Amino acid sequence: MNQSAGLFAARLAVVATCCLVSINSSDAYAEGTLAWERSFPGIAQAVETDSDRFYVGGKKIEPVTPSIDLVFFMLRAYDPDTGQLLWEIDESNAIGTRLSGSAVDVATDETGVYVGGDVQMRNSPFLFDYTVRAYDAATGTLRWEDQTGVGGRANSISVADGLVFTAGLTGTAVMGTLRWVVRTYDADTGALVWEDNLPGVANSVAVHGGRVYVAGSGTHSAARAYEASTGALIWEHTGAAAGPAFHISVRGSVVLVAGTGGVYALDRVTGNLAWSRTSGLQTSIAVQGNRACVAGFQTVTAFDARSGADSWQEDNFPTYFDSVEARGNRCFALGLNEAGFSGTLRAYEFTSGEKLWEDGFTINGKTTFFGA
Repeated sequence: MNQSAGLFAARLAVVATCCLVSINSSDAYAEGTLAWERSFPGIAQAVETDSDRFYVGGKKIEPVTPSIDLVFFMLRAYDPDTGQLLWEIDESNAIGTRLSGSAVDVATDETGVYVGGDVQMRNSPFLFDYTVRAYDAATGTLRWEDQTGVGGRANSISVADGLVFTAGLTGTAVMGTLRWVVRTYDADTGALVWEDNLPGVANSVAVHGGRVYVAGSGTHSAARAYEASTGALIWEHTGAAAGPAFHISVRGSVVLVAGTGGVYALDRVTGNLAWSRTSGLQTSIAVQGNRACVAGFQTVTAFDARSGADSWQEDNFPTYFDSVEARGNRCFALGLNEAGFSGTLRAYEFTSGEKLWEDGFTINGKTTFFGA
């Protein structure tokens, strides 16, 4: 996620019948004052910012019966200061091409918005395909699109140095053909530059210093490092700390991985295990300087990214925290209660763990995904 001059924290509560998008502006950064809020029928799964716009990706919901909904790929761009809707990609309005799907992750560069997700396959209406799309950031015009044609989903996307990096899965669980997939594209043309696949699922991608780092679950590895321009495998991690991983982040000399067993750090150059913390399910990492903040199963924890040494931890039963973000000396954590009908956004002082402010909100429907 990029930092915007006018946008420091975003609250995104995603519900089955209505998505609430709420922004805390830089003027209200210290107090957490609500600047604006927008609602629409759908499920939002990703947020991203650039210097001019705030993007929300997900899926539009169209009820058919009380128990059946149709869902359609959706991407929205807002003015971060006012909340004005600038443009929208809503495939529920498409004529003759109403394909179900969702935008799962969003990345931006100077001129483009890049989206990874899944879209219904035209020749197999009950299957969804690994899909990557590029849009003009100012207008929302589609620049290019790629689908694998074999099913799956792009779970994570990042852009750097004129390349778009995606990680996800292809195949189907029903057929037992799931594959860990990393696909890299030319950002301008959409031409495929390189691809890697193996048994498993790739969940998160990060780019740093000419290398691409991917975390997931597979028979061969839970984390891999590639040469960004060629896709050459530099190292893979298969040690004791390996396990299903959900988020990867790079800071200095280490690569941080969060997953089912906790958090561990790998040497960025060699892939060797630097340290590990056994702390149960961890889903999201945010790093600022040498400090890391992690969202986990009913906990928010901060530690030294270089050594793994504890700074502080707060237990938050019955709140489940799914997403964290760091700005300055703040760690923002977003969660929902056990029933999923109310949410919480908290701001912590990164060094001490002091809770600076909290915003609770009730949701019109059950939360299924959210992000900050």
